[in-house]
Amino acid sequence: MNSPSIPVNDPKHPRWLVDLEEWETTPFAEVPRETLSLEGYGVVSYTWGYIVDKGNPAPDPPRGLLWDVPGIKGWTLPEIRNIMRKIGCRYIWWDWMCVPQRGQGMRPLSRELQEVQGQEIGKQMYIYRGARKSMVWLHSTSWAKESVLKGLLTLPRSDAMAGPAGMQKHVDRVAGDLDTARSQERWLSSGWTLQEGILLDETDLIDGSGKALQGPNFEMSDQATVLDLTVPTTTLAFELALGYFIKSQGHEPDFGAPAPKAAYVFSELPNIWLRRSLQILLRSGFAGYWKDSPLEILAGKKQRRYGKIEDSCWALVGALGIEMRLPMMLPWMKSEEELSFTDENDGVPRNFKWSDIADGALLPIKAFGVEHHDPQEELPTLIYTHDLRIKAPVNKLITLFRASKEGAAWFRHYRQDEDGLNIVSNREVAFPEDRLLSDAWLLPLHQINMKDGVQGQRCLVVLSLKNHLDEASVSASAVFGGIIDLQGIGSDTVQVGEIILDAAAV
Repeated sequence: MNSPSIPVNDPKHPRWLVDLEEWETTPFAEVPRETLSLEGYGVVSYTWGYIVDKGNPAPDPPRGLLWDVPGIKGWTLPEIRNIMRKIGCRYIWWDWMCVPQRGQGMRPLSRELQEVQGQEIGKQMYIYRGARKSMVWLHSTSWAKESVLKGLLTLPRSDAMAGPAGMQKHVDRVAGDLDTARSQERWLSSGWTLQEGILLDETDLIDGSGKALQGPNFEMSDQATVLDLTVPTTTLAFELALGYFIKSQGHEPDFGAPAPKAAYVFSELPNIWLRRSLQILLRSGFAGYWKDSPLEILAGKKQRRYGKIEDSCWALVGALGIEMRLPMMLPWMKSEEELSFTDENDGVPRNFKWSDIADGALLPIKAFGVEHHDPQEELPTLIYTHDLRIKAPVNKLITLFRASKEGAAWFRHYRQDEDGLNIVSNREVAFPEDRLLSDAWLLPLHQINMKDGVQGQRCLVVLSLKNHLDEASVSASAVFGGIIDLQGIGSDTVQVGEIILDAAAV
């Protein structure tokens, strides 16, 4: 039951908004509809855990709060309220005032408010999506001063005229600056701001004093936005990836445009440096930091910090656009002993390792510019319950193929090791002589261009296939063997209902 002072939960909207003019919390359902229609509501993304003044709740909170607001070092609530006005909305979603808070020296939350806390945190994706205006508050940063972050936002394009040595120095400097920026500005290393930044990619970056960074070369306007955090690093990573591809394959990938000159300069640098540098950029959290880039998001997640390991999964819900049915008590509110899931079909409990699906182990091969495919093509379904399974469409079977002799004469197999992505191809080993591929089965995914004018097939590599010869078995077990591009598949096939996959990376 909801008490009279707690609004009924709406899973797609916030319970409360803060009225900046009247300095009070207002139930979302009571905000004037004409106001929401004209200007909507705003949201703010920031990280404050490291500046909390523990044991000292903030004075002068908005009227109507059912909990205390944590005090922070360096700002008063009236000062922060003035900064929040930069959003440009009367009503804003501000987590201190819109999600029940608890901590040292603060009022304890009732059981009902604890449930409300979990529900409001769990629907942040909808809250951020529904906002008309927004602001990212980088309160550790001052645009009036020179900083590493400011340099990354205004990073010049690679200068091919600098030659290989100059380009190498440029990349090494950027890699170091990415580390420094994360340590100096906590918003860049917080786990929860990972999803907020992706949901607010066109949002202005506001410094500690409420100022925007002005400049003529930003992507969206004359002010730096979240998008400007990722474009320079993503561009550099793409040029590096193309350089490695050209070096290892002897030609450009066919992605519909000529490779930039910088890629050819990079191709003159050592193979191992290219791979390691590309891995650093892809794992930095700055590359591909936008919607619909799941592998880039998961790779960048490794640089984020979380209060507890469960958060590293739940913070990805909004970032990856995952729709969820939330229980009344969310997993972060349970004790460690209760942290297991029950399958809806058979009721069998199992221990759940959050890192099973949120570890971000595999780097995206689309950095090489070879990812194009017809979105209308039907791909296999990946399901995670007790294990990782590949399932065929309803009433169909999965058909696995061996490579044909002619089709495997030209191949490139994307692998990964401690030095990053690695392309193994016929330029260094024949398909039948490779220790992994010689007995592999292939699951076709879609057609690709091997190079300009040469068609090929992209496949998932299936290793150590078992149980596929048992006619009574609907499931086969296998090891994930990465992705391969080759000219053609053969006529030797086997059919299975599903594949239980060991996701060990190669």
